[in-house]
Amino acid sequence: MKTGPDPIVVHDLSVKALVIANAALLTALLAYVGVSLARAPERIPVHYRTVGDADRWISADPAQWLPLPACALLTGLILIALALLLPRLRLYRYGMPHHQQFMALPWPRQVPVIRSMVLLTLAIALINTAVLAALELAIFGSGTAAPRVPDSLVVALSLLLYPLVVIPWWVVMRRQLAQALRSEAAGGDGSGSALE
Repeated sequence: MKTGPDPIVVHDLSVKALVIANAALLTALLAYVGVSLARAPERIPVHYRTVGDADRWISADPAQWLPLPACALLTGLILIALALLLPRLRLYRYGMPHHQQFMALPWPRQVPVIRSMVLLTLAIALINTAVLAALELAIFGSGTAAPRVPDSLVVALSLLLYPLVVIPWWVVMRRQLAQALRSEAAGGDGSGSALE
């Protein structure tokens, strides 16, 4: 049984693309905050009444602006590291259905399932960063030259993106796992019954 990650998982083009997209979005968020802080007026409206009048203001102090980007950066880096270390540390076996049967599979049969887990973790990191960036724009966009993102868009982004990405990917992973286990139970031809 193989002990390290297969290059197919770690050096996959889809994995690289998601890592680059995560890094680009985190960099753009930090650049936006840096530029916005330099140009921000003394007071920034952060909440509006239904008629459009601002009823809550904050100062342009970095302590007001930095918690969201710091949270986005920290969670993004943790999720990216987790995704890239997933094959090596074999963290995927925790909470995985049929993990003992899965761990007994030959490495080539594990790769498609592990690859899906890595891609899902990176997609979650990207969505998380996008939601936090949209939240940053929604809160602080009105005090800068950037267009203000409506709060309802941030809520819709959070409520729609997570399930639209996570649920189908989870279904695909479950199917890949069942197929790998079925295939191994049938002696490698894929015609066996699913292990339940």
